[in-house]
Amino acid sequence: MFEREVAPGTASVRDIPAGVIERFQSFRHNLLRRSTISWAEHCIECALPNCYSQCEYYSPRSDLKCRRFANGMVGISIPGDPSLELMEITFKKWGQLFAPTAIGTANIAAAEAREEHDRRRAKALHSAPLPYALKAYLTRRTFALKRADLAKYADAVAPSAFATEVFNPNAEPIAIVITIQPSDPRKKLLFQKRFLVAPGYNNFLTPLQEIENVIGPLKQVNMGVGLANDSETATLVFGTLDFVTLQSSEQRDKPPADEDLPKIKCVVWDLDNTLWQGTLIEDGIENLRIFPAAVAAVHELDRRGILQSVASKNNPEEALTALAHFGLSDFFLYPEINWNPKSGSVRSIAKHFNIGTNTIAVIDDQMFEREEILSALPEVQTFAHDDLELLLAHERTDVMVTKESASRRMLYREEMERSEAESRISGDYLDFLRSCDLQVELESLSDHNRERVHELTQRTNQLNFSGGRYSRNRIDEIISDPGLDSFVISCRDKFGDYGIIGFALVDRAKLRMLDLMFSCRIQRKQVDVAALRHIISEYLPSAGNVFELVFRRTKKNSPNLDLFAEVGLHASHQENDAEIYACSAKDLAPDRGIVTLVQADR
Repeated sequence: MFEREVAPGTASVRDIPAGVIERFQSFRHNLLRRSTISWAEHCIECALPNCYSQCEYYSPRSDLKCRRFANGMVGISIPGDPSLELMEITFKKWGQLFAPTAIGTANIAAAEAREEHDRRRAKALHSAPLPYALKAYLTRRTFALKRADLAKYADAVAPSAFATEVFNPNAEPIAIVITIQPSDPRKKLLFQKRFLVAPGYNNFLTPLQEIENVIGPLKQVNMGVGLANDSETATLVFGTLDFVTLQSSEQRDKPPADEDLPKIKCVVWDLDNTLWQGTLIEDGIENLRIFPAAVAAVHELDRRGILQSVASKNNPEEALTALAHFGLSDFFLYPEINWNPKSGSVRSIAKHFNIGTNTIAVIDDQMFEREEILSALPEVQTFAHDDLELLLAHERTDVMVTKESASRRMLYREEMERSEAESRISGDYLDFLRSCDLQVELESLSDHNRERVHELTQRTNQLNFSGGRYSRNRIDEIISDPGLDSFVISCRDKFGDYGIIGFALVDRAKLRMLDLMFSCRIQRKQVDVAALRHIISEYLPSAGNVFELVFRRTKKNSPNLDLFAEVGLHASHQENDAEIYACSAKDLAPDRGIVTLVQADR
């Protein structure tokens, strides 16, 4: 809540992007309990009553107190969502949000009822035809009664964190500081935390434990929120600015099914009280107890070909030793074990696997950690430690199991060996590739490889040059269509077998490639260049020495157009939503002798 008694103005929601509004709504929807702190406009250099006559920055409000926000607290109501009201503040010099409050939370229904009562009371005060002096007195009195009411209604249910939810409409980051100190002036303790508010939506969760570690467990505190440099000015829009308790995943409404959401490619596990019972750093390996359900889930995810990693706040050597102790080391690739925010660990894991963060799920027993990840990476799916059945039954982990998917972990371990071997080379990279004995096999789409091709079309994003997905019915149609030539591309080298890593489709009548896709596992290995070059060379003699390829641009595939240039394709013309690339016999790149082509029966 905020000082509506002296803030009758409103701002347009049209100035806030729709995606930002959705983030505010989503966070509010995921709250189980929250406080209703009554924030007021405050001057950090306040010296009542002398400032009224002596301060050159004094600017009277309707209640004669000093105006330190340029337009007061400007409410922004959201059409169709009366429970959510944002607060736009333009901080002037020395301006600060301030509130004496109890550290306690109410259930969401009670909190919303308090805020609705506050809105009605403020509206009645603004519309009352009263003399100026009397209205100023009633304004101050009403605000004092409101704070007294809140102290009376505040219950003893402690929150899990303090939420600072803020939208920055500026082009540059803005630094803010939250300050919490005991209401008792005899206690000189002070908690202070600085946040850099990036342009756009931001959500900072400060665990209650972190606050209490500094100022101790308290019921009554004084709180402040303002710019880090109190001499600056800036406009920010605040959402939730309260102590909160977030819903556990089983309490949240199950989101509607979305067929466009990609399948989960990697599950990232927390360790303490998630994979095992106990805390490694406190209990030691000998006192940890592995969760049998977690081990079963690890094995099942591995069987499905879903990669797994670790994001844990622990000492890395001890954690890796514990994983080996429980016989689980081999299941987790690129583990991130450190004391950094887990959102950064998730980003690092995604980079190692070369996958999007929207294909990652995280299992963690700590609600704070899950919400920290979601605040930075809202596209990540999160699960609590006791959500394993939900995870395994989830639509996004319901994936087909093929020969390649069941051995995906080993394929990535082989890739790690390749990377280690590559890091040791001192000569030319292409010479290294030649030493790897890369072999590519091309065969037609058929019943025995149709499931893997279907999986490939569903999972491939970066090297999917049509941006399309194939249903099983469409794959069956391709198999039976005599006018289409299909190429299922497999690869192996001296380190191991990649399995099926690519698919291409050619319209025989038009002599045009309609589709082309590769697994990201073969990037930078010249496999895609060799396969595409070979297919084009097959058709050039009968294509009037010009072969065409259809490309449909997406957010994911555009950075990979270098492949076309390496082969000899160049942009030709536009057809509706497609870009047509062409290659002539004279432009076709020469064979570099890095990859050996094996033509299976076709």
